[in-house]
Amino acid sequence: MPSNLYMLALVLNEKRQHGISFKGIFSQGENLLQYQRDFIEKVFSSRIFDSYGQMERTAAISQCPLGAYHIHSDYGITEFEDPDLPVGQKDIKNNCVKEIIGTSLYNLSMPLIRYQTGDLINLNLSPQKCSCGRGFPTIASIVGRNTDTIITPDRRAITALYTVFDRTPGIVMGQIIQQDINQLLVKIVTATEDADGTDSLLLDKIRNFVGTAMHINIEHVTMDEMQKDNLGKFKVVISNIPYEKILE
Repeated sequence: MPSNLYMLALVLNEKRQHGISFKGIFSQGENLLQYQRDFIEKVFSSRIFDSYGQMERTAAISQCPLGAYHIHSDYGITEFEDPDLPVGQKDIKNNCVKEIIGTSLYNLSMPLIRYQTGDLINLNLSPQKCSCGRGFPTIASIVGRNTDTIITPDRRAITALYTVFDRTPGIVMGQIIQQDINQLLVKIVTATEDADGTDSLLLDKIRNFVGTAMHINIEHVTMDEMQKDNLGKFKVVISNIPYEKILE
């Protein structure tokens, strides 16, 4: 994932002549932001080829050597529709934001038909044929979802804290918000009456990642009370701490 690649690049950048380079780096799982791309490619002396997909296996998109995002039409039937929620990203000329609707051609055990992924892309209204020679159609860029990084009081970067929800029985939905360097707000929707037991188990699993210095407040909410970004996208981890804090 781009956040993991970026953290590794930050560490290696402090070591002169680290000697690690690649012929190519493949990113997936979350948005590859431009500043992350620039820094990672500089540290590893390698280009990044970004891609998009989901565990449901209904759609796949990846970059070719020329940098264009191609839809893999042999993997799934990919359609685009207006998102349910208003989208404010209208500043890219000749582009519009659409939701990915996928029909599986690859998953033969459980095919999904016209599956609403909830993921967004920038669609070029006047697409040009890519000179790489691939016949697959292209999109302008992936809006997708961003996954933020949690910074602990001792300046460690935690990029996979969202996994605590998978490891805690009884949680239907969860969200982690870092309000400052010393404090986390954890919102959860539970399907169990044993709220105290769920809270205690979840707290232990979060502490395994962030340590004992972080103040953690667990709040029981409804799904409607989960925080969304300006595109109406739900993010499991939201941080108000900039990456630069790691370097202090």
